[in-house]
Amino acid sequence: MALSASIQSMAERVFKVVGREDAIADPRFRNNAERVRNRAEVDAIVGGWVAERTLDEALAELNGAGVTAGPVYDIAQFLDDPHVIEREVVVDLPDEDVGNVPVHNIVPRLSRTPGTFRYPAPTLGEHNDEVLGGAGVSNEDLANLRARGVIG
Repeated sequence: MALSASIQSMAERVFKVVGREDAIADPRFRNNAERVRNRAEVDAIVGGWVAERTLDEALAELNGAGVTAGPVYDIAQFLDDPHVIEREVVVDLPDEDVGNVPVHNIVPRLSRTPGTFRYPAPTLGEHNDEVLGGAGVSNEDLANLRARGVIG
């Protein structure tokens, strides 16, 4: 999980949630600069508390106290997240080589001009003539590169 507690009120909420309200008055943690200087101790306090809970339990308690915290996902968890699904953050697009491929959707998607995917991803070497030719490679040299298997 990740959480943000750089502002004083947020740090105080965290210390209260983890059962260490005494840390609020501790000079080692009295402001963000001191908490950063003593981050190993802060990490031990908060990390120890988190280690005793499941991710969902820790997030529920932290979020319930108004602490800015959220999960750090692997890709499978990200794709299964209800928000990601509902907002269609990832969409499947056709791919000539593999059938479909998941891609990040267009951002922003505005109501009147939501944006669209105009072209599929190019196939390997699809734009060789355009790109290499534009860089000054002659048609003869392109043919030579293809014959030698350097480009597709």
